[in-house]
Amino acid sequence: MITPEDEKALETGTKAVASEAFRPFADLIAKIFGPTAEAIGLGLGAAFRSWSIKRQVRFWKKTQEYLAEAGVEPLSVPPKILLPIIQNASIEDDDSLQDRWAALLANAANPNQNPPIMATYADILRRLSPKSAAFLDVLFDEYLAKIKRLGRPERWSTKYTDEIYSEAVLYELYTEKIDPDGAHRHVFTTGNLEYHSDFLLTIENLTSLGIIESRDPRSSAEGIDYFFTMLGLSFVRACRALKK
Repeated sequence: MITPEDEKALETGTKAVASEAFRPFADLIAKIFGPTAEAIGLGLGAAFRSWSIKRQVRFWKKTQEYLAEAGVEPLSVPPKILLPIIQNASIEDDDSLQDRWAALLANAANPNQNPPIMATYADILRRLSPKSAAFLDVLFDEYLAKIKRLGRPERWSTKYTDEIYSEAVLYELYTEKIDPDGAHRHVFTTGNLEYHSDFLLTIENLTSLGIIESRDPRSSAEGIDYFFTMLGLSFVRACRALKK
């Protein structure tokens, strides 16, 4: 049975380990929290103690790397943006998603960030699965490759351009890049086309989050057309490493 004395010793030991683990990032944390640090000092300490120290350290290290690689001196981040990022990053056990949380914080702390990071980005990111996030990156990379081939600038939305994707093209990208072994599992029929459930759930999730939308729904050999919204393109950029 754990006595009150044992609990106190354990808490003291945890604080000591946490303090040592976060020492390399003390300056970064102070800059990003700014005046918020003193105001929420006790709450922050409680949150730190509840985190897995290993995950915390990884998150702050990645954030620091992104800022250093871009040569950016971070500014303080408003609490309504900062706290959800830290809270969600602390419980994220997937490295690829945690990297996105680190990039989101680094961009939020970037004085040259344009447009500014929105508080809603944290809510969007926490609702993405690793596969959905990976597929979003694939789709964004396809978009960048296409506009590069056409010699066009990056846009804030693709709604009124020909940079759109049919359902069939999206399915091909998903099965090729994300889930090559899942093409014949849990097949559903939509119109004249057959898709597996993971793909359909991913598309519905990205649509419900406002990242992509359908344009001129139609019934054809390639299904519905989808495009990036302004929110979608801005969100993907915000969750990527800073540009130098």
